[in-house]
Amino acid sequence: MFDFLKGLFPCHECNELKRKIQMLEEGKHLSRFVSDSTQKAVQETTGSGSPDEPKWSVADGTVLVLGVANLDRYYSGMSEKDVIAYLCDLIKLMISPVSKNQGMIDNLLGDEIFSIFHGQEPEGCFLAIQEVFSQLKVFNEERKTDFSFCAGVSSGMVHSGIIGESSIRISFTCIGPNVNRAFRFKRFLEKSSGSGILVSETFLKGLPGEKRSLFKDFTSPGLSEKAWVWIP
Repeated sequence: MFDFLKGLFPCHECNELKRKIQMLEEGKHLSRFVSDSTQKAVQETTGSGSPDEPKWSVADGTVLVLGVANLDRYYSGMSEKDVIAYLCDLIKLMISPVSKNQGMIDNLLGDEIFSIFHGQEPEGCFLAIQEVFSQLKVFNEERKTDFSFCAGVSSGMVHSGIIGESSIRISFTCIGPNVNRAFRFKRFLEKSSGSGILVSETFLKGLPGEKRSLFKDFTSPGLSEKAWVWIP
């Protein structure tokens, strides 16, 4: 095809057209795997948005890692089909409040979600968490279950961009110490208490006073970082 184009356009124009066609193809690959909001975030990063020319942005954000804390024990009393049905409903319960409060779902990881609240005060993330736990209470009352959620949260600088192989899969993602901390907090709290929200000092300081007062100082021999916990 490009040999044919060379006969119709000057060389520099043909190369530019080829580049634009390749970008369109990469956009099609991206749309197979991510939401419209994620595609928009990719477009807003600097550069072509191509994994072959990686361009990453650095900005403040709040990272939330939220998941079902006690799903494993349901496997012994339910069929796998029923457990999966519950999981799908619980994931939907988590996603809706995050999206409603301007959070972006970066990825679904088994029984948990990884999301980012770009360029906002931490309150948007707090409101999402508050709604998630409120809906979980109603869910458990209606279904006669006792599922619990566990979350890790950290605020600060986050690197955002796209990774992958353009002919197979590319994805928008976030990396950095605050991402690692949110995952670490979620895992630690899940093992130690089984439910609640464990947050960083940077997240806590960004909350209004009445919301900040809900969190208690969290100390544990296994955790060297300052952290605060809220168990709704």
